[in-house]
Amino acid sequence: MLSLSRSTLAAWLMLVVLSLSGCSLMSNTESRQMHSHAIKQYQTHDYAQAAKWFRYAADKGYADSQFALGLLYAKGQGVKQDFTQAAHWFKLAADQGHRCANGMLGLLYLKGQGVPKDIKEASQHLTLAAQKGDPEAMFNLGAMNYFGDGIPKNSPKAIQLFEKSAQTGFAKAQVMLGMLYAAGKDFPKDYQKAFELYSKAAAQGQSIGQNNLAYMYQIGRGVPKDYALALKWYSLAAEQGNPYSLYSLGELSYDGTGVPQDYMLAYKWAYIAQKAGYKQNGTEVVPNLLEKAASRLTDSQKEEGKRLALEWISQHTSKDRVAQK
Repeated sequence: MLSLSRSTLAAWLMLVVLSLSGCSLMSNTESRQMHSHAIKQYQTHDYAQAAKWFRYAADKGYADSQFALGLLYAKGQGVKQDFTQAAHWFKLAADQGHRCANGMLGLLYLKGQGVPKDIKEASQHLTLAAQKGDPEAMFNLGAMNYFGDGIPKNSPKAIQLFEKSAQTGFAKAQVMLGMLYAAGKDFPKDYQKAFELYSKAAAQGQSIGQNNLAYMYQIGRGVPKDYALALKWYSLAAEQGNPYSLYSLGELSYDGTGVPQDYMLAYKWAYIAQKAGYKQNGTEVVPNLLEKAASRLTDSQKEEGKRLALEWISQHTSKDRVAQK
């Protein structure tokens, strides 16, 4: 939850591409023009040119470009991945008061990527970013407090941060609160509230929110059962590589629950789920589904199911949609 994941970096890069005013600082016209040109290059997927133009503006002290260049180094887009360089550029942007840079720098200190691991520094940077209204920082600081990640557990403070983050529309915070309501932890159990929060996150394309929403539709928790909607949301989450959704599609296909029974499709989804490393509460369950589906297929059908699975993996890996565990 607190890792500097590819999805986290992609989300921040999108903020840069969209030039959201909340993360923006003013500078001279020339630097702004360079930054705008870099954004255009990034939008056309010419990451090397984007990095070049972000660097031009960053060298002139333009904080938005310093932040963007840090993100490119952290993700390895247009430049060789280098967390030390990422930290360098985040620090320069943070020194100018760039709230988003404080948040990313806090994550680097938390993970010890490009800088020595330092929980105190991580907390300080995340706190600064959160105080400036950065929803990602609110969420990560909340997670540190909730799980006691290097600091004493403080559930009330964590929940306050989750709620503030969720109120801005930050999807991960909405999912976290939804899970707490569904589990009846720190709140009275409230499936309807969980459903509402998952729905908001799912609508933004957050895969865990989509998966959890699908599950609620599948079992009729907080909402009437609706297998068609369960299939829809599982499919959308699976497109992003969500392992639970991949496995659930295999189960639905095997059982014929709300969808036509299709053992080859069940084999395909189970195979993909296994490659994604899916486990249920730490228990290996995919081999059992694979075996059951395989027992219903001929050798040629199993080969076709495997071919379809490998084709799906190849297509989705090439789209940078590697399974999100």
